[in-house]
Amino acid sequence: MACVFFSVILPFLSLLYYGLMNYSWKGFVPSNLTFKHFMTLFNSPTATGALVNSVMLAVGTGVFLAIMGAVIAVVLGGEQTLLKRGLRALGMLPLGIAPIIGGVLVILAWYGSPFHLGATPWILGLGYVLILLPYAIKACEVARGQIDNSLPEAARICGATSVSTWRHVLLPLMRNGVFTTFVIVFLFCIKEFPLTALVHSANTMTLAVQIYAYYEGGNFGPCGAGAVVLLVITFGTLLLTGRIFNASMHGSR
Repeated sequence: MACVFFSVILPFLSLLYYGLMNYSWKGFVPSNLTFKHFMTLFNSPTATGALVNSVMLAVGTGVFLAIMGAVIAVVLGGEQTLLKRGLRALGMLPLGIAPIIGGVLVILAWYGSPFHLGATPWILGLGYVLILLPYAIKACEVARGQIDNSLPEAARICGATSVSTWRHVLLPLMRNGVFTTFVIVFLFCIKEFPLTALVHSANTMTLAVQIYAYYEGGNFGPCGAGAVVLLVITFGTLLLTGRIFNASMHGSR
């Protein structure tokens, strides 16, 4: 209990303190309570733009990797050949790449000629895909591994094509795993900092980078407010996911 308090609860209370106190030096007194730091955050076009960028990039990357992870898991399923082992090893390769190195790779590959993706959300999305692809593959492979191979084989015997087998047999059974993949990628993206700090531009700043900018500028009030907003998004996503899974489990009984 003490470990949880000092590692989780106390830091979160510190963020609330700096986010809700008008002057940090006056201490926790009712007259010092204010929401002006949150109003500063949400009234700032830069901060609100960073929040929108974070959510859009996290959702877009989550949807893309959930679909790609499911497709790759289906392709890599069944009898394991040398080619499939090689593809799986290639997909796991980014696990050994630090996010800051991933940022350098993305800049060198996509920033300039011939793609010219610098200062666009696409370059950040490609960076997120690079570092999160292994997690998507593993999560979807776990979901695929729970499906007996006799089910897609029976579908093919009945005349179903590979596409219809994936659509009507595998995808419905992998639904929870695909959704879990989306949530994992979303949570990683919404709070990702090292790669984003290196690759972002003025038009593609995210909330995590904006929080750091407030901290660097000594604006601890908006910094704490932004951190609280980011935590609310992540914790809210986890709570919503838990409710969805509970409803799904009760509905399947």
